[in-house]
Amino acid sequence: MELDTEVIDYEPDSEFLEPWKKDPIGAVRNRPGMYVGDTTEAGAFHVLDELVANALDQFLQGEADLIRVCHEGLRIQVYDNGAGFPMTDPLILKSLQSFHDKPTADDHAPHVHLALRGVGLFPINALSKRFSLQTVYRDQKYDICFEEGALVSKEEGAELPFERGTRVTADLDPTIFACNELHRNFVRKRLFETAHLFPGLAVEVNEERFKTTGLMQLAELHRQYGDCSEHRFKETRRFEFTGSSERIRLNLALVGNGGKSPTIRSWVNGAPTPKHGTHVRGVLQAASALGWVPETLLVSIIFNEVQYAGPTRDELATEWVPHEISELLAGPLAEFIQSWP
Repeated sequence: MELDTEVIDYEPDSEFLEPWKKDPIGAVRNRPGMYVGDTTEAGAFHVLDELVANALDQFLQGEADLIRVCHEGLRIQVYDNGAGFPMTDPLILKSLQSFHDKPTADDHAPHVHLALRGVGLFPINALSKRFSLQTVYRDQKYDICFEEGALVSKEEGAELPFERGTRVTADLDPTIFACNELHRNFVRKRLFETAHLFPGLAVEVNEERFKTTGLMQLAELHRQYGDCSEHRFKETRRFEFTGSSERIRLNLALVGNGGKSPTIRSWVNGAPTPKHGTHVRGVLQAASALGWVPETLLVSIIFNEVQYAGPTRDELATEWVPHEISELLAGPLAEFIQSWP
């Protein structure tokens, strides 16, 4: 059965797209909820997630190992020590002022989102009273400023307080966002968890620093605040794995013997998957094949060919993932099981 392409015609000159073509900034500012969900604190958190996700892409490309986040009132500032934005490419500046029809402006992959839906930098720029991007690319320093989405200055050879990386500052427009600030404890919790999803990355939040080796440290905290003493945890079966194949990056922690109903937390490309899916199935199959059903399972997977079970993106449905995970875990997990007394 074929779709009627006339029903879903999105040609550039279609009447439906005229407002977005003629005035993309106005289109975003008039309908902010379409891009950040709503204009309460939850919408401001969506902005934070997107800015951090852009910095995480630099880490995944092997260019950065530090993300620094500062926030005060409606100002959100995110710095990474990555390779910088290639401002010599006119498409980069254009992507800050209008929509583009690709997952990323420069086609880099993988691309992660801490929220279930990414929005890109342009809508954030449009929803900011003032937005600045300071970046160092191949020893060239740039300082670019916008007001309500419109470019007001672009300085090449600018004086910047860093010699490498990118700093994005968004002063969210108080006439659009119906909140005064982002709750500090919520920001801290979100970024503390993010640090565990990306082993080797240092995350600084208002001068507090997190750097981990993986999800086992997060699992330890779950159990320490549960019904498990530190001594008992150390004596419990614990397996941690961080590795990759040609198709996926996998980070997981398995703890204890839990019978039929393990406690599970899972993520895909940085975003939580409350209903789990094929990545969790793959881990459970690999463990159960060796006679182990863990009490606690934390798993994070990063890859490009993501398919979800529905529009809410809360369950992974990519069918080849379980086999890929089983192949990746087979040797290390078997060796661990054999070594456990």
